[in-house]
Amino acid sequence: MASLRGKAMLHLQTLPPPDDLTLLEFMTSLEQEFGKKETREALLAELTARRQKLKESYKELGNCIRRLVRLAYPTLLKRMTICAFGSWTLSHMM
Repeated sequence: MASLRGKAMLHLQTLPPPDDLTLLEFMTSLEQEFGKKETREALLAELTARRQKLKESYKELGNCIRRLVRLAYPTLLKRMTICAFGSWTLSHMM
């Protein structure tokens, strides 16, 4: 991991500590972050077009939307958590 540079190094900083991450999890994360743009675009198109199906509960719809967002933006939750924690830390240090 020491040989990573640029965007890959920044991505590494959003992941759990290396001791908590297997090589497979790390490789999967890199593939999701830097994989084909067409895949992300297809997921976003599906997300945009997604409507509640007949007899589908709100919970089922929400789970489907959550899955599509997680696939389209695999590191979004981690980044949001890091940003929120950083903001909280700064506000409580002053």
